[in-house]
Amino acid sequence: MSSYARLDTSGAAPTESDDDERQLLETLKTEIQGKSTTANRVSIDFKKSGSPRDRDQLQLLVNEIHDRTRKMNDLLRKRKRRREHDLSSGIGAAATTGFNTYSSDTKYDEFTLGMQGKLEKYRTILGADAVRAETLSSSVDFSKQNSSTFIADHMGQQQQLREEQDEQLDQISHGVSRLKVQSENIREEVVQQKTMLDTLETEVTTAQERLRSAAKRLDTIMNQMSDKKKICCVVLLVFVLGILIAVLVTS
Repeated sequence: MSSYARLDTSGAAPTESDDDERQLLETLKTEIQGKSTTANRVSIDFKKSGSPRDRDQLQLLVNEIHDRTRKMNDLLRKRKRRREHDLSSGIGAAATTGFNTYSSDTKYDEFTLGMQGKLEKYRTILGADAVRAETLSSSVDFSKQNSSTFIADHMGQQQQLREEQDEQLDQISHGVSRLKVQSENIREEVVQQKTMLDTLETEVTTAQERLRSAAKRLDTIMNQMSDKKKICCVVLLVFVLGILIAVLVTS
């Protein structure tokens, strides 16, 4: 059976020899001192780096030191009750022997008291890290909130810019549509003007051919007539030509 399991805190008569109890106290003291040394080194590293690994290791060491210190205190209280029982019930040499047997427990009491102070120091370091973590979390949350606000504002500005661009594109589209209608109207007007010019050209060509034909006939008639008749014909032709020109101009 383990020495830890045989501890009796009820104040009854001891079930182990004083030597066994002293050996157990020394074992616990040695283990606590070793873990305390390691905890001191880890706490220094943790205060420098803030590493979660160092924090977890320090927390584990604090729990182990606390557990072993509690076992030492339980054993010391048991020995104290036994000593008080021996002193109150013993006489003569027996009482003196009991006092001498347990008087050396004072150094263990002082040791456990000192370890309580170290445990409080380690817990303070762990507690400060918790506060620092909470502050860091709050800072991260505030930073996230500011980032979300900035992103929302930026997206709002982008949306407004897109709406303005869409409105400008709509205006340009309407302008292009109007220009298309105007160009269609101009094209139709040009087609109509071209048709009119083609008709006029045909009429002019026809008139020219008629004039050439009339001129040939006139030359033939003039060659067959006397001078007086030619003069009369010339006057008549000039008159007719004037009438034709007047008709063409009016038409």
